[in-house]
Amino acid sequence: MTIKSSFLFSFFLLAFSFNLLNAEEVNLSGKIQNQSGSPVENAEVLLLSNSDLNAKTDSEGKFSITGEITSVGHYKSRFNSSASVRGSNIQVVLGKSSPVTINIYNISGKKVYEFNSGLLNAGLNDFAIPRSRFGAGVYMIAINYEGKSEVFRYLSSAQITGLQKKVPEKSRANTAVLKKFALLAQTAIDTLLVSAEGYQSVRYPISSYNQSGIVIILEKTSHSRLDNIDKDCDDGVMPGTVSGGQNGWGSRYWDCCKPHCSWPDKTKHYAANCSIDGKTEVPCFKVVGDEHWTGLEGIKSGCDQDGEAFMCYCHVPFAVCKNLAYGFAAVPAGDDACGKCFQLQFDGGFRHGEPKAAHAMMKGKTMIVMASNIGHDVGGGQFDIMIPGGGLGAFRNGCARQWKVDVNNEALVGKGSGGLTSYCQEKVGWDADPEDIKDCVRNMCDNLFGKDPSLHDLWEGCIWYVDWMHAVDNPTFSYREVQCPQELIDRYYSSHHPKP
Repeated sequence: MTIKSSFLFSFFLLAFSFNLLNAEEVNLSGKIQNQSGSPVENAEVLLLSNSDLNAKTDSEGKFSITGEITSVGHYKSRFNSSASVRGSNIQVVLGKSSPVTINIYNISGKKVYEFNSGLLNAGLNDFAIPRSRFGAGVYMIAINYEGKSEVFRYLSSAQITGLQKKVPEKSRANTAVLKKFALLAQTAIDTLLVSAEGYQSVRYPISSYNQSGIVIILEKTSHSRLDNIDKDCDDGVMPGTVSGGQNGWGSRYWDCCKPHCSWPDKTKHYAANCSIDGKTEVPCFKVVGDEHWTGLEGIKSGCDQDGEAFMCYCHVPFAVCKNLAYGFAAVPAGDDACGKCFQLQFDGGFRHGEPKAAHAMMKGKTMIVMASNIGHDVGGGQFDIMIPGGGLGAFRNGCARQWKVDVNNEALVGKGSGGLTSYCQEKVGWDADPEDIKDCVRNMCDNLFGKDPSLHDLWEGCIWYVDWMHAVDNPTFSYREVQCPQELIDRYYSSHHPKP
């Protein structure tokens, strides 16, 4: 782990002790840009000591703050000790010389990294998280300093872990900006606070109230499908309750095969199918024939030995808020069901007997699913929800090719029917505490999907099932057909073929 003592984007809070002087003129100007060098429009820039002096950036990312400030003069700065995790860096501000201990744990509570710094100087100390040592997954970072102990949740994703990105040519000047920033911090008289939607806030020290040519770089805020699992549902987000609907129940599966609704002889509502990477869309079919006849031939399913078309990873379920989620499913209907959406309102029941605690926790939740598959083994009222780790079913070759794992190893991929949850129920007991079953499924999600960054989307869908759906087994619900949300429409339709 590398350490550098400097005053970077997470600049420490300054406390000022002023000798009042006459009013001083403020004339600050510059630009705000992102890490690739593009301007950030509508960023708010304000003076920390006087928030009335502020500005917003224009379309070129430029800002200008002018006015007068009376509370100026010499200051005595002190460090307020604190700790934070920003991106892939741990930043600890020490109020006095002190050692720092950092322990990193995986989701199972196993310590995967330990660092003892020795005695460090007061000020900001920046620690780079050793990303190459971790697979995709959730980790807990425990930081001990100055008698304090703080714990942070850290999401290591395919966009972070093990990915070495070349710095764009136009961004290389940023290095010089950072060096200048560190020097400014040593003689700072005030601080600019910069914030913009979709970016991390930045504190930028200034050494004079008359400065031009300031360049401040913002880092984008990382986003995960898991962020909304505990989010309160905003007014107007929840659909109306199902009244006069039909009774149904939900099973689960993910078999990696080309969806039924991607075949040209089944529908005109073509569901996207992807290459073996699960992300690059491929056509659902191609035109074949000669001068006498032409027809449509579906691209072979990846579950066939030489097939090219697989499920797309963007079809994993995701939370809109803590009581609403979207996803895709195989439904019990004819071909005309492709592209239709259904609202599932969970009632706390269990398809196969007395409800368990997990079923009770689902009561009041709602899911809207879009039909992308027609299951020939799906019965009336049954919705087979697409959930990574939900069960490979009868066709396992596609996942063996995509994931490069032993699909016959139930300790890794779960039961063919019911997947990880069915395996965990046998392992810890059918009537076990729901948290024990969830822990078991979570560990299996990590083991199956969390070690390979290319499977990160599937890992998020698997963890969604644990945290939003409580790893529930075959819950019951009332359902009705509804208008499809745009978020599902955007994910469903193939970009290679026109919508009907």
